[in-house]
Amino acid sequence: MEHGVFYGTYDHKVDTQGRVSIPSRFRELLRPGIVLTQGYDRCMLIYTQQQWQSASQNVSSRPMTQSRGRLLRRMIFATAYEDTLDKQGRVLLPTRLRTYAGIEEQVVFAGVGSALELWSLNEWEQQLTLIEEQGWQVAEGLEDWR
Repeated sequence: MEHGVFYGTYDHKVDTQGRVSIPSRFRELLRPGIVLTQGYDRCMLIYTQQQWQSASQNVSSRPMTQSRGRLLRRMIFATAYEDTLDKQGRVLLPTRLRTYAGIEEQVVFAGVGSALELWSLNEWEQQLTLIEEQGWQVAEGLEDWR
């Protein structure tokens, strides 16, 4: 994996103790430590320590004087957990985040550039439907992002 860019989708299972095996292609990058937090949609976000620093600086730059800035900070920082992979490349998923994301047994890791998203299979299938239905509209709107 080049330069810490996450891409691809990977299906995995959560074990009875709430652990999931990180896809093997990402383990070396994540082995030094990770941060798990609530995603903007019904998923978890998994960051390397370095990517977390960048993402947290972005969130911290939002003004505390605005309610949206405060809410975003609570959403990201109050739900964040630091962890490391065990010797088998697994990570324990915090119960609170599993509940938020609706994660039970079947999960999907989705690489989205600077982070990994972790989805319940059901929520991921809904995202795929959304991508299929609206992806072209999003792509057309990208010209306005320059």
